[in-house]
Amino acid sequence: MEAEYLELLKGYQMTQGYYCCLHCEERYEEGVIYPFDQLFETAEHRMKNHIVTCHGNPLQPLLELERKQTGLSEIQNDVFKWFAQGLTDKEIADRMNVLPATVRNHRFKLREKRRQGIVLNAMMTLLEEKGNGLMTERDQRFEISQTFRDETLKNHLDSSGRARIIPSKEKKKIVLLQELMKKFALNRHYTEQEVNEIAGQMFDDHVSIRRYLIEYGFLGRTNDGQTYWVI
Repeated sequence: MEAEYLELLKGYQMTQGYYCCLHCEERYEEGVIYPFDQLFETAEHRMKNHIVTCHGNPLQPLLELERKQTGLSEIQNDVFKWFAQGLTDKEIADRMNVLPATVRNHRFKLREKRRQGIVLNAMMTLLEEKGNGLMTERDQRFEISQTFRDETLKNHLDSSGRARIIPSKEKKKIVLLQELMKKFALNRHYTEQEVNEIAGQMFDDHVSIRRYLIEYGFLGRTNDGQTYWVI
């Protein structure tokens, strides 16, 4: 379920006459009165209570999203969770075994990512308003259901997580490439050798996989082919 910014802040959205939770399948029909804790509630108020009682608050489930959805590295996500818990810089630094200045730097980086996100959102909106359709075209190769993803991983990975083959079907190939991308970190550069080593953890033909990562837009690369990074 895709959600807009204001809907993410609330944790739910209105869809076809229903208030639908963004984080589970719970929904309540507009116009219906629901009993709750010896009281009666409107559909929207019932949904607000659902977010609190089942998910803690609108922020909590967002903290559990995958990196590809938040753009945060694992350590950034941990730091964000500790900020959300109200820990001080010193308490977080003690958990990370670093200096408080390092924690302050993480806070700065998060604010920087927020500013970048605001600018990118404005740029995308203005581009779409031009009406050229370039950014609204959907690539159906990447429209993959969770069931298809699970079946592909089950059928193509052995018990150690290595791929038995490189699938010829694009969607299956994309599923495996997306799984491989979990081994890469954001905000750092890789040499060709490092990319080969990471690709080799899942595939025998790391040369072809490196090429696919570029072709499918998972990795960027300098013109000389010496430096790679996550897009």
